[in-house]
Amino acid sequence: AAVGGASTPAWLNTLFVWYYKVGVVPLITLVLSHLVSLVVCCVGFAVAGMLSVLLMVLQLHKYALREVLTNFHVAFCFVFPYSFQFLVSFITEWAPHWAPVCLWYSFLVQFFCTSSGAIRSDNSGNGGKSDASGGGEPSKDGKGTAGADSSSVGNGNGSSSSNGGGLVAFFRLVLPLAFVAEGVSGRSYLLDLSGAELLLLSFFLAALKMQCATSPIFMLSWAIQVFLIGITDSHPALQYGQLILALVSLNACSHSNNHAK
Repeated sequence: AAVGGASTPAWLNTLFVWYYKVGVVPLITLVLSHLVSLVVCCVGFAVAGMLSVLLMVLQLHKYALREVLTNFHVAFCFVFPYSFQFLVSFITEWAPHWAPVCLWYSFLVQFFCTSSGAIRSDNSGNGGKSDASGGGEPSKDGKGTAGADSSSVGNGNGSSSSNGGGLVAFFRLVLPLAFVAEGVSGRSYLLDLSGAELLLLSFFLAALKMQCATSPIFMLSWAIQVFLIGITDSHPALQYGQLILALVSLNACSHSNNHAK
């Protein structure tokens, strides 16, 4: 009478009838089977998510490693500043107090005040001229096409070499002034930076060398790194993540520059 009462909902009536017919064991089995199915689905989603994250991390490491292996300037730009404090600790016993400043600015002068890129551009331009002088297949109207092609290539090399030459001239003017200003103190400011700040400096120097400091990718990555340095401690695991982010950003900048050309 209680089961069939007017105040009992219909679904509860059905559940009571089914319980009286089959008993408690099938009901427990049904509930357990649904719970097991739910757990298996959750575990499957978790494993799929972990595999996706792992593949994404491996892909980021692939891009970072590719940038280091294909551009030795980037590798050297990260290795030297980050290991600068260890190098100074080895020479501080016998070297004068101004040796770290001279060592740091020697690296900057060698890195930014040499015109190797302009030399390569000039050589490629000369190669284009020699190809033009060597002659190409004449066109139907009797005019050679090699000269036009080489002139267009020469213009492209000239623009890139002029940009590199302007950057070299700028550093040749600024670096001696900065050396005089910092050399008075006799202590390099790099000795006071943390590991994360050294990686940020290396990222900036590498972007200057690659001439992509005005790229939106660089600016976004720079902002993210500055924000993370401000809110987190300089932990080795975080520094490793910062290094991967910097290298991936430089790889993306180089690819965007190649597509733009």
